[in-house]
Order: sequence, then structure tokens, then C-alpha cells
Amino acid sequence: MNDASKVARLYRTSAEELVKIAPSEWEDTFSEIHGEDLRLLSNSLINLSVLAARMSAYVDARGGEGGKDKGHEEAVKHQNERAAKVREALGFQHPRADLECLSVPELKLAQDTHQT
Repeated sequence: MNDASKVARLYRTSAEELVKIAPSEWEDTFSEIHGEDLRLLSNSLINLSVLAARMSAYVDARGGEGGKDKGHEEAVKHQNERAAKVREALGFQHPRADLECLSVPELKLAQDTHQT
């Protein structure tokens, strides 16, 4: 398979499907691909990682961990904290930079109200 068709095939593959590629296939799958193309694929996987960590934290806070529902607002706070930790671990320079815009709108409104 030539480089162009290999890259095209990988671009058509969702991040959710990319993570299913067995580690034994990584060398063959990702060899001889331009660094910029690899970085785009990596960014997709990073975004999936952060989203999965956020959703996991939210679900745990809603009763998945210990069976006690901490409520929506607390769950949103919990998932934002988890996202910041995961993003820091993944090398984000400003791991909290856009978490507010990723938050649930009513929580941001509640935070804005408390600040006045």
C-alpha cells in the first residue's frame, strides 16, 4: 500500500476505530507516514482520551461510583477536574484553558452569578 492511500485510509478511520488496532500492528500501520499526518491522527486520539475521561468522571459522579448520585452540577465540576488532570498528563500547555466552554451552560451561568 502506498503512503497516500495508507494515510487516506487512516484519515477515514475514526479515533474510536483507531484504538482498536492491535499493538502488534502499530509499526506497520504508522510507519512511513509524514509527521504532520501522524500529529493529526494523534490529536484525534488525544481528544477521544479527554472526552472518555470526562464522561467517565461524570458518570461516576452521577452514581456509577459508590451508587450515590452527587447531582449534575457536582458531576460537571468533577469531570472538569478530571479533564484538567488528563490534559496536563497529555502535555497540554494550558490544561484548564477551555474547560469553561466545554462545560454545561447552566453551570457556567451559575458560576457567573456567584462571581457578581
